[in-house]
Amino acid sequence: MTTRIHPGGDREKTADMRGGKVQKAIRCAVFLAGIIAAVILLGKVLRVRNGEYLSPEASRLKADSADVLFLGPSTIMNGVYPLNLWHDFGITAFNCGSGSQSLMASYYLLEDILARMKPKLVVLDCGKARSARAIVKSGYLHYITDMLPIINSSRFTMIDKSAKDRAYSFDTVAGLIFPCFAYHDRWQHIKRGDLAPDVKLITLGAKVDPRVWNVTDPYAAHEADPDYVLPEMAETYLRKIIETCREEGIDLLMVTMPNMTPAVDVDQEEYELRVDAAAAVQKIADEYGVIHENQITEGENIGLIPGADVADGQHLNYVGAGKYTAWIGNYIKEHYSVPDHRGESGYEEMDRKYEEFRKYLETMGTA
Repeated sequence: MTTRIHPGGDREKTADMRGGKVQKAIRCAVFLAGIIAAVILLGKVLRVRNGEYLSPEASRLKADSADVLFLGPSTIMNGVYPLNLWHDFGITAFNCGSGSQSLMASYYLLEDILARMKPKLVVLDCGKARSARAIVKSGYLHYITDMLPIINSSRFTMIDKSAKDRAYSFDTVAGLIFPCFAYHDRWQHIKRGDLAPDVKLITLGAKVDPRVWNVTDPYAAHEADPDYVLPEMAETYLRKIIETCREEGIDLLMVTMPNMTPAVDVDQEEYELRVDAAAAVQKIADEYGVIHENQITEGENIGLIPGADVADGQHLNYVGAGKYTAWIGNYIKEHYSVPDHRGESGYEEMDRKYEEFRKYLETMGTA
């Protein structure tokens, strides 16, 4: 029997094998991409919904999104309404505040935003300058990292530095990187509201609080300790923020928000620590030639009324926030070159957003 040899047969067989491997690799890649997409989607659906989170819009800010950027903890988040700044002053602004946002978190959040847009002015609430830690607890870090894209260098750095500072467990870090791991058992408690659009898309990052704190007795007067020094973590990142703004040619206004009456979690001792920290921030501000408005004892001079304008002792309610927003809008106009865009082509959408915000206030019984 004669065996016929087909020229090129081995080559064809090899090509078929390679083609099969490529197809298998493509199927594996598609499968893995689907798994990753599911993990990301589950993290967004399962996360706890409350007003302490950074607005999801913060990760989508781009060139010309806002001339003024507000950074810091819940005091600034509750205290400034960007859409009031638009309506009253023509200022385009965004509130990037979040619950217990540390100066370290503010720095890396600013770093992330500056990669996509450049504001004319950054307003930094220095209320967390007294904190020695990168973040108080991991839940507060979720307020920020859950809202940034999964693949994000600033997000990874924020998680890494916090994990090292707080000695987080593997499970905690995994939950920060992939939020669905932190909220995996929350599917049993999902409500319709968890699937609704984030209300901070309406407020441009601000939190609206209609509560009224009826306490009117002030704190005992405290003279700031001239020898108080900021914790190393806080001072390091405060200086980084100042220097970054200077390098980028961005104006920086630092504020320490009013503390008018004893609060649920701010007793006399904590109040005195805040007074000491604000005085230490002022020294650093003077060193760099940056403005720091220390308003801890200035609430009533701004026009805020104890027992009427505060939500829980340290956070402003909607009335107080309206007053404070008006104050800071006038201050910005007097001290910084921030344009009034009202009536300009391309800003018509801001008027629609303001009307949506006003209607939102009405639904809360606050307008």
